[in-house]
Amino acid sequence: MLRLSISLLISFFLVFLQSLKAQTVDKDNQAKKEIAQKNFDSYKKTALIFDKQLNAIDSTYQAASQQYESSLNTFKKAKRAFKYLESNYKAELLPYQKKAKSKNRKEAMEARRMLQIIKTRFQDNGTKTAKIANDASREMLRAQKIMDRAVSRSELIIPRLKKTLEQMDKWEQILLQLEEY
Repeated sequence: MLRLSISLLISFFLVFLQSLKAQTVDKDNQAKKEIAQKNFDSYKKTALIFDKQLNAIDSTYQAASQQYESSLNTFKKAKRAFKYLESNYKAELLPYQKKAKSKNRKEAMEARRMLQIIKTRFQDNGTKTAKIANDASREMLRAQKIMDRAVSRSELIIPRLKKTLEQMDKWEQILLQLEEY
């Protein structure tokens, strides 16, 4: 009986040691899970920050691209308007140029006055059109610079995002492995 109680006591002691060992392994495993979860969450947060930055850059690029297209259309319209002004100018001048060389002094004076009016109007309209074209050209350059900066910023962020996602996947795999134990 004493032998049985000693062997029973030894058995209980061994079971107790195994349970302590299991608790220690569980605590170690739990600590590893917490570390892995913390690292995973940290990389996930960083990836979200990079994603927000890329979205902001993308919206900036889209706005600049629309501005560029708008300015390009304005520039093209101003260029067409200038060509139209030029052809009209030549067409309007033609009849008065002949009359300005007329022997009739009154007719020649009236023709020269009309030529001056037409030239002044062409200069005013041409100057306005050229200013519109120059402004549109400046806006195109400004939009192009913004788009170039957006591309260069995204080229800096994308590799960092890829590395962050790789680390996030690594820690996710570690978490899955720890879940299996």
